Amino acid sequence: KLLLQADKVDVDSKDSIGRTPLSWAAEFGHKTMIKLLLRTDQVVVDSMDSAGQTPLFWAVASGHEGSV
Repeated sequence: KLLLQADKVDVDSKDSIGRTPLSWAAEFGHKTMIKLLLRTDQVVVDSMDSAGQTPLFWAVASGHEGSV
């Protein structure tokens, strides 16, 4: 929560495989984190990783469709 409030933090940054914090939160069903990230209005909800997958894909593929 504190990181999301910092001015110089890119909440939509990608890791070495193109995954964003939203993508990881969706894959593991972290509803609270998903809500916090979306409230920032700084995330691209349909951002694709290096495999061409979106956060929605990862949520559904991991059985967390209720998270999104």
